[in-house]
Amino acid sequence: MCMLRYSSAGHYEVWAGSSTKDREAQNQVRDRVKNFTKSAKLPPVLASYSPRRLPSLKMSRQRVEVPGQYESCARVPRPLDHARIADFDESLLLLSSLRQPKRLTIRGTDEHDVQFLVKGGEDLRQDQRIQQLFSVMNELVQATGRPGQNSSIRLRTYRVVPLSMSVGVLEWVSNTVPLKAFIQAELVSRFGSNTPDSAANAAYKHFIEKEKGVIQVYKASRSTAVAAAEHIVSQLPWDTLRSAVLKLAATPEASLTIRALFVRSLAGINIGGYLLGIGDRHAENFLVDKRRYVSYIYFVGLTSF
Repeated sequence: MCMLRYSSAGHYEVWAGSSTKDREAQNQVRDRVKNFTKSAKLPPVLASYSPRRLPSLKMSRQRVEVPGQYESCARVPRPLDHARIADFDESLLLLSSLRQPKRLTIRGTDEHDVQFLVKGGEDLRQDQRIQQLFSVMNELVQATGRPGQNSSIRLRTYRVVPLSMSVGVLEWVSNTVPLKAFIQAELVSRFGSNTPDSAANAAYKHFIEKEKGVIQVYKASRSTAVAAAEHIVSQLPWDTLRSAVLKLAATPEASLTIRALFVRSLAGINIGGYLLGIGDRHAENFLVDKRRYVSYIYFVGLTSF
């Protein structure tokens, strides 16, 4: 990834590392930025933003709020207590995915920096509804059963704020790693560059070729699909995920807590996804954060980082 920054000279600049690959990536991103800024005619609003410069927002209570502060259905919102946008960080992070979303940092009047992903080309209203439903599920779980019984079963959510039918912002989920990368890191620590996931990938490709394409795979019988899945999984050490989770713990007692949080959060997000009919779950659709919770990163047909 490269950093995009608005300079004092009045244009966007790109920074990358000092290696050859970094410089090549820097040149590619710089060319994309030039073409993008020419077509989009980007104004320098992030670098020069100030509430005092907006004549219609002179009073502090009329400033633009930090997005995503209307979250809970359990209490009446208090807009006067909400943080307002005080400033923007002058740096942007460009992601290389299909929509090329940009991560920006908002500085609030509560002295907290909040990062959001600005994404165009998709309607994020359905994403917002799903996150709201997850929040309602959390409140229902906490309100039922004996006190403390369900305290660890919680769906991790993130804020989604649609700005129009084609543009919106999503809360940046920091300090996280996709479940696939989490597992691959464990394989690399064990086997170095010769990781067994290459054998699993080969077995998967062989199954696709045998069934004559991905479309035909969906038409395969249950027994055929289960046998192929078990063969693919058998190419990896059975305790890969367990070992990766245990390495997060500093003590044996901590390992039990981490394992319990991991299992409960994963179970909760799977139950929520099943009830809402969210499909195409794979290892890159889950995030593992520092608190060992598991969270969806996107939904097929809805949001894709």
